Formats: sequence, structure tokens, C-alpha cells
Amino acid sequence: MMPSLLNSIDAVLFDIGSTLIMGPSVSPTKEIAKHFGLSAEKALQVTRLVMCTDSQGPADVCRTLQSAGVGVNQDDCEFVSRLWRDQETSATAIEGGLETVRFFKESGKAIGLLSDIWPAYYRAFTRVCPEIDELAEVKQLSFQVSLKKPEAAFFQSAIQAFKTPPHRILMVGDTYSNDIAPAILQGMKTAWILSRADREVPELVGVISGSLPRPDVTVGSILDLISAVKEEESSVYQSTSG
Repeated sequence: MMPSLLNSIDAVLFDIGSTLIMGPSVSPTKEIAKHFGLSAEKALQVTRLVMCTDSQGPADVCRTLQSAGVGVNQDDCEFVSRLWRDQETSATAIEGGLETVRFFKESGKAIGLLSDIWPAYYRAFTRVCPEIDELAEVKQLSFQVSLKKPEAAFFQSAIQAFKTPPHRILMVGDTYSNDIAPAILQGMKTAWILSRADREVPELVGVISGSLPRPDVTVGSILDLISAVKEEESSVYQSTSG
């Protein structure tokens, strides 16, 4: 008999944006691309630079944009400053996030964070979720490690940081293509938080039809993850004892 999910893992990795906190509906890099009228190719380049640079403030972001060949004037710098401030202050904690992280921590699991995030939004996260930030012993943040989802090296770096085999790690995230699929490719267990199911329709159809690998757990909110894990553990126990 296979062990329960809870008993088969040593560590849990959490995505941050839309998994633990909710913020602006449009990402900062999309705002930047729109403001500067960037082409699709240039927008991809700028997105990677912004998300993978440890900027200390708006002035650093403007310098990063200039390094990518984007013309930046005074009005543009003021736009970047407003965007930075908005990102620092707009986050709210998602209900059940802290409870879920505590549940796994109290179950003896190591806690980690793996997220595409720039410094302004990470500051917002530490402000609204300070306890989660403190509980995380592994932090794989794009602006710190210069890696971005869904790059395999990003997930491999987290696996190495935990010093445990990938099949003993659970990845928890809301986006199939950036959280779930790359984690499955690395041999990790996965929990798909379908909090924004309207954005995941093609992937959801693919999972249901069998054309995409199925996550170990799929729930509608992070708060539901605790119940799903407990239910599954109870079922495994009853099957074993019966």
C-alpha cells in the first residue's frame, strides 16, 4: 500500500503570488511593457531582467531598463516609482495561507518559497505574511537567484537547497505551466491551487482529458489543501488498517 501524501514528503515549496498573497491583477512587467510600448520580444527580455535583478528601488529598475536599450526619461522614472510604491503596498494575504504553511510545518515538513517576484512585491509579502517568511528555511526568489519559472534550473536549485530527493518535495502553486508542470518534470509531487480557474482552462482541460500530467492534489483554494491532505491520509489509514 502506498503511503499517504503527507507521509511521503519531507518538504513543501510554496509559490507566493496568487498562492499566498493577492495583489494587482496586472503584473508589474506587463505594466512596464504597456507603458513603454515594448514589442513582444523586448517585453520578454525586460521581464526577465526586472524579475531577476535585485533592485533596491525604482532608480535601479530604471537603470535595468536602460541596460536593455529602453529609453527612460523623467516621466518614465516617475511611472516606475509609482509602480514600485503600488507593488510595495497593494498585497493582501490569502485566507488559509498561513494556516496551511503552519499545518505542514507542524507535521514536520521543511518549508520553502519558490517564486517569480521582484523586490517591491517581496517587500509587500514580508509585510503582510511575516510569519510565513520566517517559517521558510529555503527561499528561491527570482530576483535573488537570477532564475525564473519554468526554468528547470530554478526548481533544481530548490531541490538542492532542501537536500532531499525531488519525490519527497511537494510544490504548491496556482499556475499549471509555471508551477505544476515544471515540478512534475523534476519528479516532485504537486498541489494545484485552482484559485483562478478561469485563467487555467486549457490546462484544466488537458489534465481532465489526460493529455497533461495530473497533479497529486487539485483544490479550489489553499485552505482546502489541509482538508484534502487529511482526507487522503485518513483514506490510506483506513485501507491499511482494514
